Amino acid sequence: MDFIAPPGSDLELNGGLRSWTIGGSATAQTALPLWLINSIGASIHRPLSESIILDYGLDLGYGQTSKGSFFATACTFWNL
Repeated sequence: MDFIAPPGSDLELNGGLRSWTIGGSATAQTALPLWLINSIGASIHRPLSESIILDYGLDLGYGQTSKGSFFATACTFWNL
């Protein structure tokens, strides 16, 4: 997929099944989704120099609990 990434960058696409459980005074956990892929994401890794590297990405997810459903997003940006 690097051919659609900005010049000098590496592009990574991912998808899969993510589940979680929260315990304590209130408990919740994801239920098995209808589809086996409930999250997709993309990230770009771009070296600017030997000591500066940019990493940025976006993840989207959907899930269900016993109380209802949810949609989640996460955006990451790293400068190393």
